[in-house]
Amino acid sequence: MLKRLFLALTIALVLSSCVFAVPQSEINALKDLYAATNGPYWSRNTNWGVGDPCGNSWFGVTCFSATIAQLRLSQNGLSGTIPASFGDLSTLRYLDLSENKLTSALPPSFWTISNLTIIYLGDNKLTGTVPFINVPQLTNLVLANNQFTGTLPAIPTVPYSLEIDLSNNKFTGPVPTSYFQSGTFVLDLSNNQLSGSLPYPNSWQYIGDLNLSNNSFTGNLNFISESSYLSNFNISSNSFSGSIPHFNSPYLKTFDVSNNKITGTIPVSLFNSSMITAIDLSHNQLVGTIPEIKTNEFNMKNFSVAYNQLTGTLPASLMNLDLQHLSVAHNSLSGSIHFGYNFYSAISFDFSFNEFSGTFPTVQHYVSTFVRLNVCHNRLSGSIPDSLSFFSALKEL
Repeated sequence: MLKRLFLALTIALVLSSCVFAVPQSEINALKDLYAATNGPYWSRNTNWGVGDPCGNSWFGVTCFSATIAQLRLSQNGLSGTIPASFGDLSTLRYLDLSENKLTSALPPSFWTISNLTIIYLGDNKLTGTVPFINVPQLTNLVLANNQFTGTLPAIPTVPYSLEIDLSNNKFTGPVPTSYFQSGTFVLDLSNNQLSGSLPYPNSWQYIGDLNLSNNSFTGNLNFISESSYLSNFNISSNSFSGSIPHFNSPYLKTFDVSNNKITGTIPVSLFNSSMITAIDLSHNQLVGTIPEIKTNEFNMKNFSVAYNQLTGTLPASLMNLDLQHLSVAHNSLSGSIHFGYNFYSAISFDFSFNEFSGTFPTVQHYVSTFVRLNVCHNRLSGSIPDSLSFFSALKEL
């Protein structure tokens, strides 16, 4: 009887040790990370360095079948560098070291962790170049707000949704063709030093959010003509040219092509989405008139076509929107200015440097948020309405 009890206890101990038998190389990799990033001063470091990371529940470590599957240490006060041994975490799938104070280049071994699917390293001070990312199961790659340099890394072809954010770095050169795969759903390359044109025919038919702002891209906008899932589009502050193509995206929420060299007229299809909240076409070379806007009057909040060459009058459908910000400044628009019946959320309206005529526009009811109304350099006549004196928040007129 005692023999059987002893045997049972022995088996139980063996099995328990097997359950948490994390390879020593992976334990050492975590200990190296702890030492290299000032671990004793992390915001939370519960149980780090005590026995087995899985069996002793090291803070931020998640295990699956005695393997380290996730490492989540965002906003945890890590400072220093990622050690070369980090590549020994071969079973790691989810990594989040964002919003810390990590510095220097990533070790080459980092990119040998082929099981990674999610990489969050944003909001650090990482430097150096990024090589080809040979991570075939990649779904999320966020390296934003660092100091990476060199050309953009090529990425693997994936059959599912891919989200990439490499914004606010110092990447240069063109965008690799691997970024134009059908699986790309979110792509943010804003605030870099990228250049070149984007290819067409479009392979981004499923792209939802695209931000290429503040770079040096050139070429036309034909690459969005078949993007029927486009939701947020921002290519501001580049050197794109040509006209805005007709496209149909019922999910479109924001559209910003400001500060480019875009010509032609404003396509009516831009207003087909009932979800649209903001449109910025300012600082381009657009001509023609502002089309009638067929959209949900309670969704659209910001509209700017300032600094173009537009003519004609203000469409009633535009002035009936419950806008917060409206700017049509520096065009050749004419006719009268009439505020619509949905003038409830106004903050700043700019009609300056046009050819508007008639009397000063009258506001039908009090709007507590209204702080700026600019109608200078037009052909308005008559006196300023007394009703404007009740707008206590109005600071510029």
